[in-house]
Amino acid sequence: AVRGSLTVSASGELDDAAMTLEGRLQAKAAAIARGTTRVASASLEGHVRGAVAAPHMDAELRSQGIVAGPFHFASASVSATGSATRMHVSASAQGPDTPDIDAHADVDLHKDVSVDALRVDLSRDGERGIVTARQVSVARGALRVDEGRIEGVGAPLTATVRMTHGM
Repeated sequence: AVRGSLTVSASGELDDAAMTLEGRLQAKAAAIARGTTRVASASLEGHVRGAVAAPHMDAELRSQGIVAGPFHFASASVSATGSATRMHVSASAQGPDTPDIDAHADVDLHKDVSVDALRVDLSRDGERGIVTARQVSVARGALRVDEGRIEGVGAPLTATVRMTHGM
């Protein structure tokens, strides 16, 4: 069972003559818990606007006091802007048990899953690591990483990788 509190508000307008829409969503959660997984507080803000057939969206999720298994995060956030099938996504997390994480990428969900211009910055106690990839894609049971690179842990490592089902 999940315990906690949640409030949600939404408003919007649809212009059926112009076939456009505008809408807002706000949600706040507190003291969410399931087993040993907990979130002290979280908020979600979302906005959608434009043509009904292809609206533009902005969404941001912020949370504090996250405990998930052995991981503790003081705060974490994820934001996305774009369309429902193609968006720029940024994420960050800070905690005492993990490196600070800052990441961003362009995500395409139109046909398969494709992540372009991926960059993940990791830092902890003055040490830094960077993970990048020109493209990561998952399609028809195959995972492909193009121009992946890891820096900050020994010599830089660059690779292009393809994994298919059964490998």
